[in-house]
Amino acid sequence: MYKTLGFKWLIEAFCPTSAFVSADSVEAHNPQRFIHVTVGGHAKMKTTELHKRYFIAEQKLIDQYENQFDLVNRDETNWTATYMDKETGDEWLSYRVDPEYHGGGNPVMCRLPLPDTTKLIDIALQTENEDEVFAACRTLVNNEQLKKTDFRSDLISRIENLKNKERQKRIIELTGLDSDLNRREIIGKTSDQVDKDSKYFQDIAKKAMKLKK
Repeated sequence: MYKTLGFKWLIEAFCPTSAFVSADSVEAHNPQRFIHVTVGGHAKMKTTELHKRYFIAEQKLIDQYENQFDLVNRDETNWTATYMDKETGDEWLSYRVDPEYHGGGNPVMCRLPLPDTTKLIDIALQTENEDEVFAACRTLVNNEQLKKTDFRSDLISRIENLKNKERQKRIIELTGLDSDLNRREIIGKTSDQVDKDSKYFQDIAKKAMKLKK
């Protein structure tokens, strides 16, 4: 059954993700189990490396760059802030993902402009940074919940051809691809339409569970 979330979010093109969590210890469709881990082990990134990133989801780095960058705008109501990196001219959005959990969710920074669904999938599959895998995956899920943006069909097709089995498993768990829960609205739909939606998620879940074996 479709569950309507009770939180408010005003970021139109994007929604959530943050502080990296190990996919081995998390069920993506149960964000209450998110735990923080340190990624990378470096106190500071080189500017060139930072410029290649789309997300920062390591708490120490987030704290560092929020202090280092110039604050452009802050929205206390929605826990968002926009910063500028004067060295590159890049703007970064600081916000929370899965804000219904952990006293407001986990912090994340995203380099603007916010990635669309295709780019988020690209990041999840291709990045060398583990916290970006987490950030991209949780963003896909949050966009699905809040903006009704579909990603599952495209994602399962992409990861079926992914040679990195560990990355395959991580993405499945972080996005809940192996869950057959119907995430689409049922109000106002016929029983046939509801059944069709349910079958959509069930078919993808079967493919995902097969990949995890």
